[in-house]
Amino acid sequence: MCIRDSAKEYQNLILIRKPQSEIEPIFDPEEVFKRETLKKIVKVLCTILENEAVLEALRQKLDQNKNLNLQALFQFIDSNNDGFITTNEVKDFLENGDYFVQENDCELIIRRMNKKNNALVTFTEFVQELQPRSQINYTSSSSCLLYTSD
Repeated sequence: MCIRDSAKEYQNLILIRKPQSEIEPIFDPEEVFKRETLKKIVKVLCTILENEAVLEALRQKLDQNKNLNLQALFQFIDSNNDGFITTNEVKDFLENGDYFVQENDCELIIRRMNKKNNALVTFTEFVQELQPRSQINYTSSSSCLLYTSD
């Protein structure tokens, strides 16, 4: 097939394409928008907000600790001093604090901090995760709790 044939084929596909309003949905709206389903989706989103609020409150409390040196903390966790924090180093750090976790839990922490998706947390990424992100004074509860009912 030459390029001209494929261009003509594409043009024909465009011409026979249905308008957006005539396209049938790829899901069953009765199932997706059932009240129970919507409540579950709202609960998921509110849980995300609540967790973020708790994290921000902890970041703000850490930021108030004037003795906290994030560079020294990073170097302490980076036990092999290669300039990166790995899954094993997170696991060792947590276990030294008597918090025993599975390796996949540590992978979640690394994935959250690591913006380059290379399984290595840099000092900059570490600081970005631990420093406050908002000027708003957070508490450990979210306004979502006021609007949900179980």
